[in-house]
Amino acid sequence: MIRNRIIEPYEELGVIDIDAFAAPQLPNDEERFRKVVGPQVCAMGGHAVIPAINIYGRWVQGTVIRFHPAECDRCETAGIMKEGG
Repeated sequence: MIRNRIIEPYEELGVIDIDAFAAPQLPNDEERFRKVVGPQVCAMGGHAVIPAINIYGRWVQGTVIRFHPAECDRCETAGIMKEGG
C-alpha cells in the first residue's frame, strides 16, 4: 500500500476497479481494501498498490505498480525499499 509520494522508478501494471460492487460493500478502510485487492496485485506481479478513495470514503480503485530496481540504488530486486536508503 502506497501512502506517500513515490520517488523511486516504477511502472503501472494496471488498475483494479472495485467500484462495481454495491456501495455498502466497498472497502472503507485499508484492511478491507488489502483483502479485496491483495490477490489481484500479487497475480499481476505488482509490488504495491496506489489506492483511490471516493468522496464517501470508500476505496474504489487501486493502481498496481512494480518498482524498477535496476534504475534505483535504494531498491532491492524484490521491489522492497532498503532500510536507511
